[in-house]
Amino acid sequence: MPARQSPIPKSSRKPLVHLRNIAIILLATVSIGAVLATVYADGLRGEFIFDDHPAIVDNESIRQLWPLWGQAATGGPINPQKNTPLTARPLVNLSFAVNYHLGVLDPFGYRVGQLIIHGLATLLLWRIVLETLRMPRFRGRWDPFAGRLSFVAALVWALHPLNTESVNYVTQRTELMMGLFYLLTLYACIRYWCCDRAGVRWSWLIVAGVAGWLGILSKETMATLPALAWLYRWTFVSGNQAGRDGRHPEWVLYVVLASCWLPIAWIYAQGYVTPGGGFGNKISALDWWNTQSEVVFLYLKKSVWPSPLLIHYSFPTHHSLADGWTWVLANMVLVATTCWAVYQRTALGFALAAFYILLSPTLIVPLPGETVAERRMYVPLAALVPWATVGLFGWLTNLGQRSTSSGKHASWSERLSWLVLLSVVSVAAFVTHARMPAYRTQFTIWHDNMVHHPEDYLSTMNVGAMLAEADQVQDGLPFLEKSIALNPDFSRARYNLGRAYESLGRNQDAMKQYDHAIRLGAENAAVHYNLARLLESAGKVERAMVQYREACRMSPDFAEAHTNLGILLIDSSTRFDRHSSEEDQLDQAIHHFRIAMTLDPDAANSVNLLLAYQLAGKTQEAIPVAEQAIRAAKLEGDVTTQRMVSETLRALRAAQDSGRPSSKPATETEPGFP
Repeated sequence: MPARQSPIPKSSRKPLVHLRNIAIILLATVSIGAVLATVYADGLRGEFIFDDHPAIVDNESIRQLWPLWGQAATGGPINPQKNTPLTARPLVNLSFAVNYHLGVLDPFGYRVGQLIIHGLATLLLWRIVLETLRMPRFRGRWDPFAGRLSFVAALVWALHPLNTESVNYVTQRTELMMGLFYLLTLYACIRYWCCDRAGVRWSWLIVAGVAGWLGILSKETMATLPALAWLYRWTFVSGNQAGRDGRHPEWVLYVVLASCWLPIAWIYAQGYVTPGGGFGNKISALDWWNTQSEVVFLYLKKSVWPSPLLIHYSFPTHHSLADGWTWVLANMVLVATTCWAVYQRTALGFALAAFYILLSPTLIVPLPGETVAERRMYVPLAALVPWATVGLFGWLTNLGQRSTSSGKHASWSERLSWLVLLSVVSVAAFVTHARMPAYRTQFTIWHDNMVHHPEDYLSTMNVGAMLAEADQVQDGLPFLEKSIALNPDFSRARYNLGRAYESLGRNQDAMKQYDHAIRLGAENAAVHYNLARLLESAGKVERAMVQYREACRMSPDFAEAHTNLGILLIDSSTRFDRHSSEEDQLDQAIHHFRIAMTLDPDAANSVNLLLAYQLAGKTQEAIPVAEQAIRAAKLEGDVTTQRMVSETLRALRAAQDSGRPSSKPATETEPGFP
């Protein structure tokens, strides 16, 4: 008979448990990382797309890591430029600055960062589901399966095809980082509620507060956190489980969570507002709410059947209750069901209420142009997927119990349950992996969108514009024309169609499209600039000058617009209108040439300014400009310009020494060549 083993000393049990937990966490981390790397591997080398260009490629505020605030003109890592997707999201801007520091504009590093954040969020979701399944309110029902079931639920969420946009579309790091800190805050709240030790509870309270602030600095959706935390507490945490330490009343936690509203309120007060959204926009609030009643069910449908996956939706707006009354009624029924389920403290109530709470910012606040966006489901799925996964497992195992007369748990039903869940994981991984080729280039993602959503005017326009940019204008023209047919008020499509017509020599058609785009309110200096060029070539100088001025007003750093306007002002200085004198025209030309030379101090801009000073008889001002023109021409290797400007400089210095004004160049001389 074997000797009886002595029990493990009490002092050594806790370290062994800790080591086992650490080993499990490390194994889970490696497993999740390996799965995500395998599934998303084909998407890591994709190009920047869509809003990645203003958010990353053209974002000067991420070009340096220090100073964090940056400069007034360019901004800095925690001071994003205005009117970009990162305007009110400084923490994401800082993360892009780190990426830029490590790999400049190589998309690979940015996409690896996306995958790391998504993996960390998956680990947090696993721990949240695990803690939830072990709550006393379930009376140990899930204890035998809690570890494996929570991990599978987190894995299904991590591989859900609906999350591919958030992971592959780099600008949506806003969604990823907000989701990461949302889950971290909720996990900290759970530990706060379930902890007996005062010191540890204080620690988790601090973690919850810090994570809440970091989340709100990533995306404004984090403002819904106090409501979701209360909902979780109401649904899963027993009354005698939380708040057992009288020195830590529970209201303190909600005050800490609500404090995350302070930084976003300050950011908005400074004028750093996320562009595009808000009331009093292109769509009324009533029309928006009416339309979102249908969108809610589209999100739910995509959660179960994520096909087709689209980066942009052209969703019809319901302008009257008659257009969408059925969806409004269905929402009323769903909301009533959700309220009843929340009152009953059911997991279904939590999942549905969390779905509404997390989507509430975009369900309530109009955001024209983005009626539907798959990325908005990133965090709501973290509530729906675990409920569906655990519910499916429970339903299948209950089938086995009912099929046995003894009422004992049937092993075959367990095996079937795990087989079904693993099949779900495999299907999700396959569909997500199959989605990766669509994100390889800008063209592939827009072409894929157009194929699966032919009525989408934006993807149709982008396909046509990219074909035209690739010198396939005739191939791209039908798509641009179709885009306008789908949405006649789409100014960007008219601008791109105008460019296509211009490249084909159809200048009159191009001018009509540019003019139409301007009448539609196009906020694009290039539209005014291109129209001005065509008007100038058609001899309509006064109208061209008006458009050049508008281009300069809209984009003060548009050097070419300043240059062309200055040239027209010089050309017309002897034909000035009744509102301006010749001196006024020359002074205006000098003003615009100086701006152009400041923006781009090349030889041509320097020579233009030199010519303007000569025409105005301003010898003193012309000499340093001539010296700058010589230096620029020397750097550019332009010997002819260097020689001509050198002769002009000698004449200017001679005139200065003699005390007489330098002779003006002939007015018919071509601007830029004195």
